[in-house]
This record gives sequence, structure tokens and C-alpha cells, in this order.
Amino acid sequence: MHHKGEKMKHKNFKLQQLITERRMSQAEVAKLANISSESRLSRLINLSIEPKEKELNNLSIVLDVKVEELGFRGRPNEGR
Repeated sequence: MHHKGEKMKHKNFKLQQLITERRMSQAEVAKLANISSESRLSRLINLSIEPKEKELNNLSIVLDVKVEELGFRGRPNEGR
């Protein structure tokens, strides 16, 4: 990762909070949401990658919230 300034401090605190509130580990959530790895989920939380539509849907099911409540601002790229 490049450290140009401190602009990469953005984080999806909402998603992180949802996981913490459910007393689940990122590894558990990744597995249940069919996300390829814990590190991919971590990158989603750190907003360094965009979630796929399927990942958003799976996360909303696992965490029992609407997709809009997951804390991602934009819509993911369709058809990925």
C-alpha cells in the first residue's frame, strides 16, 4: 500500500461495528457471506476495494440488516 499523505484513513466503521456487535470475527463473517477471504473482507472494511453486488447481499443476510445499512456509500459495479 502506498502511504501518500494520510488520506487513506477512510473506513467503513458501520460494517465493522455490525460485525463487532454480533460478536463475530471477520473470518466467520467472510466465510458465512461467501467472501473469498478474511483479507478481502478487511479490504472492504478499509474501503480499499469495492464490494460486489453478491457480497453486499450476502453480508446483509449474515448481519441481518438491509444492504443500505452496511455503510457503503456508492453502489457497487454491476455485473462484476
